[in-house]
Amino acid sequence: MYYTQASIDRVRDADIVQTINNFETLKKEGANYKCTSPFKSEKTPSFVVSPVKQMFKCFATGFGGDGIKFVMQKKNIDFIEAIEVIAQIHNIYLEKEEVTPEQQRVNDQKGEMYSLLDKVTKQYVSNRKKLEPSHWCDIMIKERAFTKDTLVDYQIGYAELNNALTKWSIETGTLSIAKDLGLSNSKDSASYDVFKDRLIFPIHNHKGTIIGFGGRRNNSEASSKYPKYVNSKESPVYNKSNVLYGLFQAKKHIAKTGTAILTEGYTDVIAMVQNNLEHTVASCGTALTDAHAKLLKLYAKEIILLRDGDSAGLQATIRDIDVCLANGLQVSLCILPEGDDPDTLANRLKEKTADWINDNKQDAVLWKVANYDVKSDKYDSDVQAIKDLEQQHITAILQEISDDVLLGELEGEALKAAKAKNTELRNEIKGLKKQTKLDIKDLPEIDPHKKATGVDDICKTLFNIKHETKRDTYIKQIAVLFNVPAGNIKKQIGELEKQDTETRKNKIGVHNTENLRLPKGADKEEYLQHGFVTVGNSYYFQSNNGGFFQGTQFKLNPLFHILGDKENKRVCEIVNVSHKKQMIDFDSSLLASFFEFKKYLFRLGGYRFFTHNGVQAKHFDEFVNRFDDEFEPALELLTLGWNSKGFYAFADGVYYNGKFRAVNKYGIIHLKGIDTKKKEYNQNVENYYSPAFSAMYKDNQEGDDRYENDRYFVYKESPVSLDEWMQQMITVFAEKGLGGILFNFASCFRDLFLSHYDYFPLMGGFGEKDSGKSGFGKILQNFFYYRLPALDLTQATHVGFSRRLSRNYNTIQFLDEYQDKITDDKIFSGMMGAWNGIGREKGMNSGDKRTQYDKINSAIYYAGQFMPTRMENALATRTISWLFQSRNYSSEEKSEFNKLLNWTNEGLSSLVVDVVQHRTYFEKNLPVVHSESVRTLKEALKDQDYQERIFGNVAMLLTTFRLLEDQINFPFTDNEVITLLKKLIIDNSEQISDSNGLTEFWSVITFLFERGHIQVEREFKIKKKLSFKITENRQKIEYKNVDRKNILFLRLKTVYQDYNKEVSKREGVDVIGQTTLRQYFKSRDYFIGLVGAERFGKASGESCYAFDYDAMVKLGLVNLLEDDSIQYPDQDSSKENQKETLTPETLKEDDGLDF
Repeated sequence: MYYTQASIDRVRDADIVQTINNFETLKKEGANYKCTSPFKSEKTPSFVVSPVKQMFKCFATGFGGDGIKFVMQKKNIDFIEAIEVIAQIHNIYLEKEEVTPEQQRVNDQKGEMYSLLDKVTKQYVSNRKKLEPSHWCDIMIKERAFTKDTLVDYQIGYAELNNALTKWSIETGTLSIAKDLGLSNSKDSASYDVFKDRLIFPIHNHKGTIIGFGGRRNNSEASSKYPKYVNSKESPVYNKSNVLYGLFQAKKHIAKTGTAILTEGYTDVIAMVQNNLEHTVASCGTALTDAHAKLLKLYAKEIILLRDGDSAGLQATIRDIDVCLANGLQVSLCILPEGDDPDTLANRLKEKTADWINDNKQDAVLWKVANYDVKSDKYDSDVQAIKDLEQQHITAILQEISDDVLLGELEGEALKAAKAKNTELRNEIKGLKKQTKLDIKDLPEIDPHKKATGVDDICKTLFNIKHETKRDTYIKQIAVLFNVPAGNIKKQIGELEKQDTETRKNKIGVHNTENLRLPKGADKEEYLQHGFVTVGNSYYFQSNNGGFFQGTQFKLNPLFHILGDKENKRVCEIVNVSHKKQMIDFDSSLLASFFEFKKYLFRLGGYRFFTHNGVQAKHFDEFVNRFDDEFEPALELLTLGWNSKGFYAFADGVYYNGKFRAVNKYGIIHLKGIDTKKKEYNQNVENYYSPAFSAMYKDNQEGDDRYENDRYFVYKESPVSLDEWMQQMITVFAEKGLGGILFNFASCFRDLFLSHYDYFPLMGGFGEKDSGKSGFGKILQNFFYYRLPALDLTQATHVGFSRRLSRNYNTIQFLDEYQDKITDDKIFSGMMGAWNGIGREKGMNSGDKRTQYDKINSAIYYAGQFMPTRMENALATRTISWLFQSRNYSSEEKSEFNKLLNWTNEGLSSLVVDVVQHRTYFEKNLPVVHSESVRTLKEALKDQDYQERIFGNVAMLLTTFRLLEDQINFPFTDNEVITLLKKLIIDNSEQISDSNGLTEFWSVITFLFERGHIQVEREFKIKKKLSFKITENRQKIEYKNVDRKNILFLRLKTVYQDYNKEVSKREGVDVIGQTTLRQYFKSRDYFIGLVGAERFGKASGESCYAFDYDAMVKLGLVNLLEDDSIQYPDQDSSKENQKETLTPETLKEDDGLDF
């Protein structure tokens, strides 16, 4: 059985944490997960799983790898069996692949080789771990400062001297495979290990499978006669021209940075990686090949060549430049100091290595030009000869000049004549020097042949650059450096292109372009550039006989490359031969698989590759190579609302630099100038993608529209001004309107409050049905949105809740129908977490590949009949609460509300930007103004009791007002705001205290029982009654006590008199009214309901309240039994003395009770 590569890749990408959790219990520690070794007994956990890297490391054994490796090791099974196990864990469908018997034989042979290599690697690792500290191999590892992570990541081992591998392979019948892999060899009728007494570096392919080894000898004099390194020979699984050492470990870092550093050998890679240059690979001492470059092109856009600094390294660098350019890579290089290699450099500079590379990086093409030797070989010697001849003449002349002593002896005409002659000789010397300069200037410095050779060579380099703009830029610079016309360089490159075309055509039997049998309507230049042609809405590819065949029934217009780790997509326009046109976006990885891309097109319908005509993977590669560089970069708006780049994003456009900019039909907004900072690795991006309003998604049918909710968050030009809206809020909602305005405005800057103070309050409205709390929430929420319905907490799932509150930054979400008893635990936890912006921690079985929190990015207004009391008022203390009372509204009041509602329904979101435009001022002054606001409120409340958390919540409203009062024309004053907020703090604090009073109530009831003021069968009784009727929503329903719980029946009216009398005696404790108590009861899980008639002793049936007594005892609320040590009777009905009504007397008599 054999599975498709696409299936295997899906298994390889499956969440490793979920895979390993099926066998071991992992515990989260930081970004990773840990447990004790699954392969060896240990006390301290050393087994680490990285969800980011999709790798495990077992420091106890030295094993490491991906999820497939783990399952193979854990279950002792082969590769295919491990694939099937993981597929079953993750519910991945495995597609079987039809293979010929010959191909199956090859696959089986490779499978045996992979299995042997894996076992040998484990033995090498085990050998290393057993070495004594004095062993040369262990000393070398310490000298090179290999870390524990490095040893595990690269599975570094040691090959012993005793031919153990060969002996083992003979015993297991695998010697033939070992020889094929170059692990064993034979000579003089004896077999032996190829790797003996060597430090072993396993070589992984880019998928993480071990395919060979490199072995390093020790540095002793006795070993110096042997090669420093021995590498595996080529085999069916190892071709050194196709493999880069370290690529498996580095590929994610390379893909993230877009850059790969290319070095020579194993230790170069390790030294660089250990000094934070994780995107380093090596060509294992071999010349860089096209296959290497193509492999790098899958992950990188730029290569930095970092070869050894010797002459051999420089020659390798020159070769590498052309290979990389020919494969579409940008090439830079660093020239190492003399005597250094990447290993010594990194170990010397440590963490400064990256800075050194950045400072010394050069453009490879321009470096190549600067290092051509075009000077004439005879130039320096000819210059020296001219200078020597000049010196000879000057020396002779100087001998004829009379010196001062001689001149001192002369007089009269003789002296005059001597001076004249001296002047004449000195002038002659000046003339000689002038002539020497002219002679040197006339010498030909540049050797025409060398210059021509240099130009020819650099033209060949430029020919490898297929990007016209890039090539033209280089031509202009090189023309200046070589002092030749740019036209000459272009002409030579054109000749090379013609020669290349002829060469390629000769390979397929077509001798010249005149004989090229292009389809009618095809463009020859298009063929010469891309290798295939467009005819109408189809692509035609060349067959082996030189003709062309129709390869597609569609044409693709590349538009945008949506960059990102989670969402990496391509946006295209596609049109077929019937002129059916679609906008499409698809995952970029589809362009790496012909099969997957064909499958995607099949789902669209009407767009196909004609494989029956002969289209193959090589044609698909030409197709991808042509279009890959034609996409404009863009970033998807993964969240809406405030964006850290400095704009406010709606689903249909962006508010940036004082202007709203709508999306185009592709869903793209171009924000010119938003990303101008020069970057070394990542490209600048000025396009943003909002799929909700692109042509491909905006007409999706209901139920098949992933962006449905985004369409509520759109820019609508408000029918009224911000001043008019605020005034109407005050008219309709009075003091609640003031609070609502400030909460809305504060929510526009919620992220700033969180970053400075680590919390931002929720707002809640509580009251009876039709009291106005939901209408208030609808108005607050749809200040930001266009007719977005509230999230009904009785119907919402946690996933829906999380997505809704994480999608948009700095808006308000309205959550309706909050109830302590019914609201989902995870949603409740999320609401709690909204206060500090974190939300709820995600579980690891979500397929998310990393542990993180569900971020709550929106502010929350929630509504319900009762204030939250769950978890001892934990949510209430995080909430600014308003109490709404049900009453009859006048026609005028209703009219004013409807006016506000109609404005809201027309859309008000343009008012949001009227607030957001003040963000810079708000952010700059927030710390100072908030401190002042806190002082002001504390002064106003100096004689009052209040809760600190409530105070902090409300203080943010005053801060918001004071920061914006000079920017926005508020319809209220500072004094009015302070007066309201003071009252709000006191009221909210008292409401929470009242709720806490319920605990005090039960404490008083217990006290009254202990003092004999209330008695069993008079004011209460505890009974395991199997069923009874309770009143709910004015209807009588039957309550069934299925679990035979102890039920407390309490006559509240009778008990209340004693409770009131007792509490009145106590200082600092307030009496809670009966109505309030009843409301509090209803919010508690242990409350069952109102019982219409229940017998108490000899009295006739009395109304009372029923409670789950067992639950109350567990909570420590009440104890109405005289003996604390006695637990509840079991439910064994065979006990004759067990009575259904429990009294202190009957409990004491029952010695058979469980403890």
